[in-house]
This record gives sequence, C-alpha cells and structure tokens, in this order.
Amino acid sequence: MNEKLTAIELFVIEAVKKRRKIRNMTTRALSESIGLEESFVGLVENPKTRTKYNLNHLNEIAKILNCSLADFLPSSPLPENCIKEYKEIQGKKSVF
Repeated sequence: MNEKLTAIELFVIEAVKKRRKIRNMTTRALSESIGLEESFVGLVENPKTRTKYNLNHLNEIAKILNCSLADFLPSSPLPENCIKEYKEIQGKKSVF
C-alpha cells in the first residue's frame, strides 16, 4: 500500500485513471479540461506525491468523462480504517 495515501484515496485515484484511459485522454488533457495546471492529474496519479482529488475536482472530472461521481467510489465500504490510516499518515491524534 502507498504509505502517503489512504485506501479510499487510492481507490478514487485508480477509478479516475481507469475512466480517463478508457476515453484515451492524457493526464495533461484532463487537467486542462477541468481548468487546472497541466501537471495536476499527473501529480495525483504519481504514487510519490500526496496530491489528491477533492470533491470539486471529481465533480468536474465526472462532467468531462461523462459519468457519475459514484463511479469513482467503491460500491461498498472498504475494509480498511481510512481515518486511522489518515491519522498515521498525518501524524495526528485527531482529524477535524
């Protein structure tokens, strides 16, 4: 598992990547289509960075890829404790 991202963050990134590739769209093209720097999607997909999508990004990406926001989420909850993972990654006792 990537030590910089939680299981749910990785799931979302992979779901977007899969749909992007089905549409034969480059990371640069998707970044530009949603109005962000050309390197944004590439940074998100790079496992060495903590860059990730937020709901605003996903909403715009869903429009471009002609799909639902739900298409980027698992059909049932992941077994991992993502809050615990997030705390460990961030080195925090509480998350607000």
